[in-house]
Amino acid sequence: LPIAACDEGSQGVQIVEGSIVGTVTVEGNGLSGVTVTAAGQSTTTDASGGYAFATVPAGSYTVAISGFASDISFGSTSKGVVIQNAGQVATANFDGSYVRTSAVSGSVTADGMPLAGVTVSLSGTESDQATTGTDGSYAFTGLRGGAYNVTISGFDANKYSFSSTSVSLN
Repeated sequence: LPIAACDEGSQGVQIVEGSIVGTVTVEGNGLSGVTVTAAGQSTTTDASGGYAFATVPAGSYTVAISGFASDISFGSTSKGVVIQNAGQVATANFDGSYVRTSAVSGSVTADGMPLAGVTVSLSGTESDQATTGTDGSYAFTGLRGGAYNVTISGFDANKYSFSSTSVSLN
């Protein structure tokens, strides 16, 4: 049985590696603490929503995100990337938005009569301000679900008194 040896030279095999990077944002702001998986690895986004996987071998990969709040929606929670060349940087960004289906509304009345022109301030998960209409009503729509505080001001305290000018909503 003849045996032959082959000399491939001293250069050896060059391993092609690149990196996978990206950001996870919600309404333009970086989202920290999101779990990102790719290439058999896992990491967590930093304070600016950034993440990185270094020294990833050439190939096709799926980048997936998880561990974000349930009131955040992403068009897709996974994206495909390909690394073909040494030093290549493959980018997979995820842009989301808050689910805004909640509302806070009511009316301000004194002795059963509507009060127009009263300032109504909303604070909590989101903040906003409105002025009551001629029927004493106000409304805050398109809000994220959460805890809110509603406070009224700007009424004639010499004419009207309320047992409380603030109410908490959960």
